[in-house]
Amino acid sequence: MVSFLQKKLDSKLFFSFRFTAIITLGMSLVNIYFWLTNNLQNFFTGYLTNPNATMKIITSLSFILLAGVYFTNNKVRIKFLISAGLIIQALQVTAILFKLKLPELLATSSILSICLFSLTYYSVYCIKIKRKKYQFLTSNSIVFILSSFIIYNYLLDIDQTKRIISSDLLNSESISWITAMLFFINAISLYEVKLTKRIGGLYKNKILPLKKCHPFNYFPYFFLIPIIIFWLACMLTFSNYMSHTSSVFVILLFLNISILISMFLYSYRFMDFYAEISSNTTKIHDNNIKLNILNDELKESNKYLADFASITSHNLREPIVALSELCNFYEESVKKRHLSQKEMRDMFKSNIQRLDVGLNALIQYHEFIQDVNQKLPQKISIVESLEQTFEKLDNQKPEGTVVQAEIKNNINLPKSHINNIFYNLLSNSFKYKKTFENLNIKILAYKTKDSYNLLYKDNGIGIDVENYKDELFKQGRRFHKESGPSNGYGLYYLKLYVTKLNGQIDLFSKVDKGTLFRIKLNYINGNG
Repeated sequence: MVSFLQKKLDSKLFFSFRFTAIITLGMSLVNIYFWLTNNLQNFFTGYLTNPNATMKIITSLSFILLAGVYFTNNKVRIKFLISAGLIIQALQVTAILFKLKLPELLATSSILSICLFSLTYYSVYCIKIKRKKYQFLTSNSIVFILSSFIIYNYLLDIDQTKRIISSDLLNSESISWITAMLFFINAISLYEVKLTKRIGGLYKNKILPLKKCHPFNYFPYFFLIPIIIFWLACMLTFSNYMSHTSSVFVILLFLNISILISMFLYSYRFMDFYAEISSNTTKIHDNNIKLNILNDELKESNKYLADFASITSHNLREPIVALSELCNFYEESVKKRHLSQKEMRDMFKSNIQRLDVGLNALIQYHEFIQDVNQKLPQKISIVESLEQTFEKLDNQKPEGTVVQAEIKNNINLPKSHINNIFYNLLSNSFKYKKTFENLNIKILAYKTKDSYNLLYKDNGIGIDVENYKDELFKQGRRFHKESGPSNGYGLYYLKLYVTKLNGQIDLFSKVDKGTLFRIKLNYINGNG
């Protein structure tokens, strides 16, 4: 039945504060009706239990204002209801202090009732208007303890118990059993309101998993059942369907059962919920790690695309614009015979070479981008890579070039990475050789315990490392004014490819003495 209703209705309708509000309103309105019809000798006014402590009209009005709080979350309305309730209590205190003679319909509540109302309204303020946890716990606990004491006072019907509070102002007999019961169930309900308010947003937004182990599912039972048990026990007792002793026995038995349930079942479910949250947290943590990795890969890919666009603009536009201008200049020169055919041919050849260099750079970078995120990139050995690169650059190799390659340990590496490393090393050496001296290149590759090392040395024109040490591997940097076709990306690419192989690169060079590159790659077992 409960399961069926929960599917049809908002689960909050089953919470004790909804039930409490309905009971409070109903009993208060019935009480007012009996007062207005001058029929006070009945069960609902408390007359049959204690003729000297019937629930007054002013008490019912105070409870109606309290019940109204449960039906709204609007702070302005809540403040109005609390203020109205406190004003009623203040007026009653004034009437009592000045001993005003009021008509029977305007008779005041007892001082103890006024105190309990003030504490209850303050408890509502602490959870509905301002978040004051400890103040709420203190005030609401006082209401809970005092109201439960008064209920037991009526149920036990023992003279000694009745006189525990013997003050005329705070005499527990001055409050009717119905008033004490309404205070008691409202105190329980306010505890639930506090807890519901704390996790209600999480439940509403489905942030927490709403499964069988979720404590939110058990609120209707752990708060509603004790209210119903106490209320029914009192109703049956004061309607003479149950003895006082039996009523106390039922309540105490229920308290013991609820303690057992709270200790084991609720704690057990809470542990299930905690385990569920822990499991989900682990999954979220793992997913966050994967997401961060994907995010880093996306950033890297975006960087490569930005570089590709920059290289395209830089490497292709310049020679194309130069060729276009050269065509115009050629037409003018032919007419005026300013330049010889050889001079014009050399100029065209130079710009075509620059265009070729730019296209080769784009092709290299495109291959690199294709392979960079592949889990199983195509691999090639060091020896094969050198052979392919020599063949590719054969038309650029200067005459008299001598290459000495000693590959002591031959390992397999991603093809696009190692091919591009050798391409940039060799093409740089070819471009920046000394004019009147044959080019000598020495290559040594060997493996140590935890790394693979590649040494590359030439006797070219070198680089002024001292002046350019902070710019050596940056994009678009050129270090020789008299250099041939160059895009300024050779060393940048070189550093990029080495980094992707989890390696590091060092450059040592002196002007007119040559250059040495030292590349150290983290060796992975299985390569070679």
